[in-house]
Amino acid sequence: GDDIENADDTVMNLNSKPVIKFKDVPSVLGDKIVILKGNVFRISDYVEAEDADGNAIEDIKYTGKVDSKKVGTYNI
Repeated sequence: GDDIENADDTVMNLNSKPVIKFKDVPSVLGDKIVILKGNVFRISDYVEAEDADGNAIEDIKYTGKVDSKKVGTYNI
């Protein structure tokens, strides 16, 4: 909007896409996350994201549902 101001003369990025990548953990195999039946699924255990300035995004949201009580393949 017209009221946006950059107070410290640095580059301002608006609507920049985040950088999302898998963490380097044993449960990530290629582009898949493998968890044991019954384990709690928390996306932040397997994926990390940063904004355009390299700041960590802590509140990662995803669509889909993982029911770790049932063995199967889930798309998220």
